[in-house]
Amino acid sequence: MKVVILAGGLGTRLKPFTEIIPKPLLPMGEKSLMELQIYSLKESGFNNIYVATNYKSDYVEAFLGKGKKYGVKLHFSKEKKPLGTCGPLSLLTKELTEPFILLNGDILTKLNFKNTPPFKFIIG
Repeated sequence: MKVVILAGGLGTRLKPFTEIIPKPLLPMGEKSLMELQIYSLKESGFNNIYVATNYKSDYVEAFLGKGKKYGVKLHFSKEKKPLGTCGPLSLLTKELTEPFILLNGDILTKLNFKNTPPFKFIIG
């Protein structure tokens, strides 16, 4: 099953921190918020993760790489202009042909993704 992490927001409420580092990459101890998400998803058996970016997209991609260090495969989707909260999903219509999990890149949770049923989401 595929996972999409939305990581394109401006993080305006956390300025000045987010003027340098995108909110999903802010540190939480020794790892960033998104790294913690990726590790949690990996532990739950997910290894095909799409990261939808806009703000500081090159920074996010350079920081995370292709996912090898996390044991997953990361794919990046870059908005050319802001598309709104779920707008980036419209760029992934060919990849998201079956149920998937959608997460915000700035959320930390103990949710057990193995036992979470996916939502059927139709794009178009």
